[in-house]
Parts: sequence; structure tokens; C-alpha cells
Amino acid sequence: MLLALGFSKETTLAFVMAAGFIADTASLPLVVSNLMNIVSADYFGLGFTQYASVMLPVDIAAIAATLVMLHMFFRRDIPTTYDALLLKSSAAR
Repeated sequence: MLLALGFSKETTLAFVMAAGFIADTASLPLVVSNLMNIVSADYFGLGFTQYASVMLPVDIAAIAATLVMLHMFFRRDIPTTYDALLLKSSAAR
């Protein structure tokens, strides 16, 4: 997809880093997302829903902070526009 759009190496790196950081950060309220969450929830006797309700506000703040930092770091590498017509439709495959 990134190659089809003709993005530079810098833009591709920005996309990959942002996708990785946001995917990791967004999974924060899920008990099963990593071992530390499982251990913490078990130690404090928190169920899935209770853990998620406690961590959701933290997650929203973490996502916002991550987006701000990613934008500050990669702002020169993010294209202002791109031509979506360069992408092939999934029906054409």
C-alpha cells in the first residue's frame, strides 16, 4: 500500500512506527494484552470489565500523548495529501 502510493522511506517509517505505537497503546485497557496487565489484575483481584473501566481513561490520555509525540517527531515526514486512486481495489485482485 505504501509503495503503491509512492511514499518515501521516511514516510513509511513514520507510518510503521505510528501503527506500532498506537496498536500497543490502544491495547492498554485489555487485561490479556500483556503479562504485566494479567499479573496486576490478578494481584488486585480485578475482573476484565473492572480493569478495563479503570484503565480506559488512562488509555485515552496515553493515546493522546502518543499521537502528539508522534506528530511532533514525524511532522516533516507526513504527506499533506496522497492520491488514493493509486491503490488497487480489493475487488480487482
